[in-house]
Amino acid sequence: MLDDDEYAERMGVQGDAGADRVAPSYRGYDPVLARLTDIADLLLSLRTTVVAVNSESGRAPSTRFMPRPETAFDRLERRRSRQQLDALSAVLTPGR
Repeated sequence: MLDDDEYAERMGVQGDAGADRVAPSYRGYDPVLARLTDIADLLLSLRTTVVAVNSESGRAPSTRFMPRPETAFDRLERRRSRQQLDALSAVLTPGR
């Protein structure tokens, strides 16, 4: 049920938009893979910190963390949030 888009639509979940990266499926995403993903994120953070400390400007490069699985509810929330933003944009900027 976590990956059923139709079920999520029927339940009427609403919320904020998530990340724009393609998330892996929950199928095959076990605790070991979750820990490995956490370790990869920590290494990315460490790399960003080391680069920022050693750069002339002191600015860190942008870091995109590893994608996590998302449920049908997550996708529905992101879709609805995008629709709300598009509707608001249409109201605030008519004729575009």
